[in-house]
Amino acid sequence: MLSKLIFALLMSFATASMVTIVQMIYKEIPFEMMMKPYVNAMKISWIVVFICILLIAPVLQKITIKLTSLMKK
Repeated sequence: MLSKLIFALLMSFATASMVTIVQMIYKEIPFEMMMKPYVNAMKISWIVVFICILLIAPVLQKITIKLTSLMKK
């Protein structure tokens, strides 16, 4: 259980970081002004992504196992 929690923390941080940075670049926010909006965005996005990984990942993993087992038949 601890490994799943650590994985969710790391994965959510990495995912939220990438999406936040890409959105800021897309919105053409200058790099000099990026730190404060980045931190503010990460306060929300990291929590949302963390909860999604904890709730959605196990369901998707079960679906993936079922689909791959059907494909092998």
